[in-house]
Amino acid sequence: MKTLNIFLFGLIILCSSCSKDNDINTLNSEINFEGTYKGNLECMGSLEEDNGVEVVLVITKVEDNLYKADFGDETIFDGYVKDNTFVIDKQTINEDAGFDMVTMELVMSITSLENFRIEMETSVDDEGSSTCNFIMTKK
Repeated sequence: MKTLNIFLFGLIILCSSCSKDNDINTLNSEINFEGTYKGNLECMGSLEEDNGVEVVLVITKVEDNLYKADFGDETIFDGYVKDNTFVIDKQTINEDAGFDMVTMELVMSITSLENFRIEMETSVDDEGSSTCNFIMTKK
């Protein structure tokens, strides 16, 4: 009986050491970032007045580890996957165009099976800059 109790105690310890973090880490190695994501904007700064507005992000794979992140209205940035996150290094688009010049830096990481956290720094011409943190769901 004492051996059975020790065995059951060991089994309980083994099972309790498995956490959701481990499940998410396992998932991360299998994440396909391509797809359409939707979420509500949450920012501090110049975009704060747009908080709650639905944002749609479409990520498409261009080649090996290169992606395009399309926020609509020809706001498209280059990105890549590193350490189980989708990354857009700081870049500026529309520098030579006759309309808004946009600078963005973004990291997107998984928080659950379908939800992804966006951490973003962005600025638009004379409108100023914003820091945004919000959740997007892959559709």
